[in-house]
Amino acid sequence: MALSSNKPYSVVGATRLLHVKIAVAGTYYKGGIMCINPSTGYAVKAADTANFGAITGVLTEGKIVGSDVVDAVLEIGSIWIDNASAVQTSVGSEAYATADDTIATSATNADPCGIIEDVEVGKAYLVRFGK
Repeated sequence: MALSSNKPYSVVGATRLLHVKIAVAGTYYKGGIMCINPSTGYAVKAADTANFGAITGVLTEGKIVGSDVVDAVLEIGSIWIDNASAVQTSVGSEAYATADDTIATSATNADPCGIIEDVEVGKAYLVRFGK
């Protein structure tokens, strides 16, 4: 599933902001999970794709429509991500960003993007993005 509107999110503790560039045509929403594609250096929507997990964060700005290179800002740190399937046994597990609105505890191709630090069972994961 993909975001279709801006999504509020909350953080825990200190975070850092990473200024990035988006070069892929599309629409990007605040709260969307983004990864850096290491082969291009540009931010892309999270997907179940190999090598996208090393730098992952959440888009801080409102709706961005890109057709050229666009500047954006990602927030990196401990961020609550909605997940109706969140379970207590996931705490301490590696987190995988498999879409711009999805964190999973496993993935076919995606690399880990962080650690699940806390859970609101059936509601959300607290994911510490960054390595």
